[in-house]
Amino acid sequence: MQEKISRDEIRQQELCRQYGVLVADTALSELEKCNNHISDISGDIHSVKSGLEEDTKQIYKVQEQINLLKTKKVMLQENISRMDEQSQLLRDNADRLADIEKVYGVRLADDLDEAVLKAYTKMNTEYNEKSREYDKLNQYIEALNSGSYYMDSPDRRAFKDYLYNTYGTDVIEGHVWVSQLDDVQRENVLKRIPFVEYSFIIKNDFDRVKNNNVLNTFGRGTQIYPVISEKVLDSQQAAIDKDMMVFALKDMSFLRDDTKRRLEIKTAKEELGNLNEDMQKLNGRKQIVWEDYTFVVKYEAISGNTHTKAVENARQELDQVIEQLSQVDGSIDIYKKKKRQRMPINLRI
Repeated sequence: MQEKISRDEIRQQELCRQYGVLVADTALSELEKCNNHISDISGDIHSVKSGLEEDTKQIYKVQEQINLLKTKKVMLQENISRMDEQSQLLRDNADRLADIEKVYGVRLADDLDEAVLKAYTKMNTEYNEKSREYDKLNQYIEALNSGSYYMDSPDRRAFKDYLYNTYGTDVIEGHVWVSQLDDVQRENVLKRIPFVEYSFIIKNDFDRVKNNNVLNTFGRGTQIYPVISEKVLDSQQAAIDKDMMVFALKDMSFLRDDTKRRLEIKTAKEELGNLNEDMQKLNGRKQIVWEDYTFVVKYEAISGNTHTKAVENARQELDQVIEQLSQVDGSIDIYKKKKRQRMPINLRI
């Protein structure tokens, strides 16, 4: 429109140069008409500009709404697809779930996961107990190989450490001391004091040990740890009446007989092998139970996410979004068409 006005002004200037200035009776009225027409055109231009800006604003607004609806549509489609896959997964694994329910005697709805976890915990405890037994037996075999004896007692170890830290080299374990005696001495001492091999022998100045009050309050258990003076070797009065007293203990004489010691080691290794086999079987069963537990937990979680009502609601929401998209797409076409028709015929001169 502005271009048309400019062209008319240029045309008037050209006519003026060719024919001079023409003064007519109607010049003033014609000029006023032209000014009014220019004013009207300027108003129409402003109106068209405002209309175009409003149409553009509405198009952007609708386009933003379309983008949001498209994003929501994609999210709903992905969610529905995931729930469909999970539903198929539940159907595919229904037989396995039924087998697990049968094995543990509990249905999924009745806390099957807790029942399986309880079975796993019990089995794991049993495995750990066997593992500790395996370690102790290994230590026993190592001690036998070195000609010593392994005594599994934390309290005894603590007592042994106390004696060695307090009296140093004056302390020697009974079975080691007995092994250093000759046959006659050994037979004499073991006959008089059957438990000497389980005792601690003190060399030199036994009075300082005898008068140590710490020994009267040592530990919290009910175990007894005999501490004997080395002079017992020469004192025939130190003797236990075997007719009046008996001890339940393992004869340590095999430690001084290579043949018997090798036999003891062989027996311990066989037991160690059996333990290892039991642990491997138990570990395999434990792994199966853990797999059952993780399966049940995942199955239960999926079954909660793929409830029929949840899937149905998601599909209904998707249908609503698709309908909204269709309506919004139509409205944006209307605004685009209005923009193209914003230039009316009456703006022409």
